[in-house]
Amino acid sequence: MQVLMLGGTGYISGAVLNRLLEAGVEVTVFHRGRKRRELPAGVRQVIGNRRQLSEYAAALRQLQADVVVDTIPLWEEDARQVVDVLAGYAGRMVALSSQDVYRAYAVMAGLETGELEPLPVTEASALRSKLYPY
Repeated sequence: MQVLMLGGTGYISGAVLNRLLEAGVEVTVFHRGRKRRELPAGVRQVIGNRRQLSEYAAALRQLQADVVVDTIPLWEEDARQVVDVLAGYAGRMVALSSQDVYRAYAVMAGLETGELEPLPVTEASALRSKLYPY
């Protein structure tokens, strides 16, 4: 299986990358090239800016990935851009989002009031009552 990761040099995305490699998946990482983290052996990379993703569409499509894993979709616009640029490219797309959906984040960010939620936050943790977009 071939996976194209958008991101892959950060803390969470690095852990995802390692798990994919442990499972025998071939991975290409599309990133800005700004972090000092060295990618594991065998990982291909494409250096580029996610904000100009359409400029890299042809190069990314040549990779023939089965799955696109987007580890850095901060806003709805980011997700739409990936879908628009890579529509019909891979059989599956996975978007990893942040803890922004959880009540713990909303309380910490001052978007909701109340007591802090117990940590660690899990998939079963309480969700925000005011969802994005605000």
